[in-house]
Amino acid sequence: IHNIRADAVARLGLTFDEVKAIKPDIVYVHCVGFGSEGPYAGRPAYDDLIQGLSGATSLLPRVDGNERPRFIPTAFADKVSGLHAVYATLAALRQRDRTGEAVHVEVPMFECITGFLLEEHFYEAEFDPPVGPFCYQRQVDPCRQPLKTANGWIVIAPYVDARWVKLFEVIGAPQELEDERLADYRGRYFNMDYMMERVQHYFVNHTTDHWLRLLGEADIPAARANDFPDLQDDPHLQAVKFFQHRDHPTEGGYWETQPPVRFVGAPERTITPAPHVGEHTDEVLAELGLSKDS
Repeated sequence: IHNIRADAVARLGLTFDEVKAIKPDIVYVHCVGFGSEGPYAGRPAYDDLIQGLSGATSLLPRVDGNERPRFIPTAFADKVSGLHAVYATLAALRQRDRTGEAVHVEVPMFECITGFLLEEHFYEAEFDPPVGPFCYQRQVDPCRQPLKTANGWIVIAPYVDARWVKLFEVIGAPQELEDERLADYRGRYFNMDYMMERVQHYFVNHTTDHWLRLLGEADIPAARANDFPDLQDDPHLQAVKFFQHRDHPTEGGYWETQPPVRFVGAPERTITPAPHVGEHTDEVLAELGLSKDS
């Protein structure tokens, strides 16, 4: 598995056909910027470029009205493409096990991220002819944001109409539903901006913990809007031991996040720091049947 550009791979003599000649049942995974059959094939690719090409930079402007395209502030194109490579590799290994034949897998970032975004944002433009615009409107609705409380921020998800009605009871304002704009399901659906404005009017009067308690009792999904420094104090993450303190022999102490997926019943593994240059050379050579003098 590699992400070397095709021209460099050819110079190195590591193309699929060349590797297959050495190992006929190879699973060969090539992570590229663009599929080899298109005009962008062979171009360099970085997270920023893929965010721009895929339309990701158009999402924040749709939400806040600032027309300048902007990056989503995480290297999500790199990470999501990597996850595509993982499941593709596992599928290829399964295919190889079934057939005994080599498998050549190409994982293009542009196509991965375009498909990832259009999963919901193709929306009504997916029909031919289109019956509406691109973008799942609820996802880019400016009013779909965390709410300010007396001492922080909270996220609520009363995404069933009965819960919206219950919400106004919880905040002590059932009279708001007498407004014709909020009096029935249709009104609440089409006046979401106004409804969230009214909800915000009440939420700012009490603390986040106050609202979390009341909303929990009413079975209305809600969560604290954390900042990154809050996460190590989150009681759930502490309970599942998501952050583990490690000691590196030369760099000292550091915190490490654990894999989110758990194999239930499997024994815990002892995690060791990355090796120094040459630290495991003898062991690797021995596994290959070679001596350190080879």
